[in-house]
Amino acid sequence: MKKILITLYLVFSFCIGFSQTDVLLTIDKKNITKEDFLRIYQKNNSNNVSSDIKKAKDYMELFINFKLKVLEAEKMGMDTLSDFKAELENYSAELVKPYLTDDEKYENMLKEAYLRMQTDVEISFIFVEIPLNPTPKDTLEAYSKAMTVRSRLLKGEDFTKVAKETSDATSVEQNGGKIGYLNALKAPYQIENFMYKAKINDISAPFREINGYYIIKVTNIRPNQGEVKVAHIMISLPDGATKDQENAANQKIETIKTKLAEGISFEDIAKEYSDDKSTSTKGGEIRFFGSGEMVPPFEEAAFALKKIGDISAPVRTLYGWHFIKLLDKRLIQTYEELLPTLKTKVTADARYSLCAESIIQKSKTLSNFKEINPITDFYTVIDSTIFKAKWDIKNADKLNKPLFSYDNKTITQQDFAQHLAKNQKTTSAININFYVDNQYKNFIQEKMKEFYIKYLAETNLEYKYILQEYHDGILLFNIQQEKVWNKAVEDTEGLEKYYQDNKHNHMDVERIDAEIYSYTDDKIANKIVKKMKKNPELSGEDICKKMDSTLTKVKFVETKRYAKKDNEIIDKIFTKIENNQITKDPQIILLNDTKNIVKIKEYAEIRPKQLSEIRGLMIAEYQNYLEKLWIEELRKKYEVIINQEVLKTIE
Repeated sequence: MKKILITLYLVFSFCIGFSQTDVLLTIDKKNITKEDFLRIYQKNNSNNVSSDIKKAKDYMELFINFKLKVLEAEKMGMDTLSDFKAELENYSAELVKPYLTDDEKYENMLKEAYLRMQTDVEISFIFVEIPLNPTPKDTLEAYSKAMTVRSRLLKGEDFTKVAKETSDATSVEQNGGKIGYLNALKAPYQIENFMYKAKINDISAPFREINGYYIIKVTNIRPNQGEVKVAHIMISLPDGATKDQENAANQKIETIKTKLAEGISFEDIAKEYSDDKSTSTKGGEIRFFGSGEMVPPFEEAAFALKKIGDISAPVRTLYGWHFIKLLDKRLIQTYEELLPTLKTKVTADARYSLCAESIIQKSKTLSNFKEINPITDFYTVIDSTIFKAKWDIKNADKLNKPLFSYDNKTITQQDFAQHLAKNQKTTSAININFYVDNQYKNFIQEKMKEFYIKYLAETNLEYKYILQEYHDGILLFNIQQEKVWNKAVEDTEGLEKYYQDNKHNHMDVERIDAEIYSYTDDKIANKIVKKMKKNPELSGEDICKKMDSTLTKVKFVETKRYAKKDNEIIDKIFTKIENNQITKDPQIILLNDTKNIVKIKEYAEIRPKQLSEIRGLMIAEYQNYLEKLWIEELRKKYEVIINQEVLKTIE
């Protein structure tokens, strides 16, 4: 309900530029301009080609009521409550997001990613590890090693040989550093940039990541192969398997080959024999995948299958042996089809930070940002406890230097220390220097965002108006809930009085409260009627069961309060009453023509409906009544002056 109300208000409101700032309305000595009114009025009447004065005057009353409610909420201090501030802050955080990114750069990144997805790039890598908390010497040694490795590669040494001799990657013995084919959004952005600018056999300079240096070699380039959907049967085999394990796997492979040759379905074999329990229950089926999403041998075998239904020979991977069946294949989807996925992936990728970089730089210029001291002092006061969320800010007690200034403010080392303490959380440990640098970058960005949001509120009319609309919309909901909605539900005494005063507006029709029975045997029916008349306190159903235990000759149909045209059988009773054939008293009627017995329990004349019958409707009416009284009270409480001359100019 709350979101609907606020959304409706936002629909009514839209930033439309006007040069006119004439005062149209004064409420409690607060001026409201023609522009303020037109922004809401014209949006709410956007389907009309022209506005007429009468409609504008009518809408003016709704506008005044709205402004009075918001004013009353402010007078009551609702805008100072912590819940209100938190909610407005949440709305504001969402509202400001589009203003904090460079839309053109973001659009270019989406298109760049899609363009790169048209091409698969095969790469291999060598990894030179840096210790978790390195000294400058550790970092220098790792970099020197990486440069030496690169030099050997540039001189023509075999990549696989060099990788196995020098790489710290745990998988190098199995794959010789070969990753396989990748495309966009499958590697860190700086490595992806190299991949798509390089030629076959190009070797990169060392790329620094959190855990070390990476040297990349491009080994092949091909058009995107699209995506395939396959099913597989896996025979797991650990790395370094024993001879017995190898023999057991080979025996299982032969059994599967035999069953496939006998025509047993791939899906049934997968359910019985596959060691991949995440897919075996589905006949081995795996979702669609493209380049770089599976280990290279599996991926190569899957894409090598040509026809739907083809099954590969056993394929060896790090996980064991696989039989692979091609279920479907498709080309890369269109840009429009992939756009939602691209947006999700690009937004979650490190490259997205570049979209905000231009805003950060703009904020630095506007706020006169200046760095004063480096952040290096924190390298020695931060330790591994910060990755367990147990770092003590007292470790930074002696740090009091200024770090940077902006917008006539100076930010000190203590400010950053508080940021670190507040944002620490349990996570995997990484290089301390890298962590501090990254946190400091985030800290500066937060300050620049805060400045830019303040700058927006002062200079961007669209943002300013929409933020005000959120503010007013939340207040409107909160005070409406307190003064009208909740009150109407909780004030049972007031609701009862309102019902008594207005129940004549909700008259019920004539009704007959009755039970209906059907029969096939006239003798049984007559006996039951006599029994019912003689024993009115007994249940009609019980009487029927006693007279006909099998309920084949007579049975209960239903009971309820019937109005005219609710039931054909009861309509006959209404007719008999209108023709004075029977009275309105409780009685038993035998309808021979329809083979029915009707037990009339009560005849209800035209009367007001009971509150219990129309409670929801009465609450809604009572809410409207309370709101009307409340608005009358607000109109008396606050002076409202309409400038009729300005109102006439609204055309």
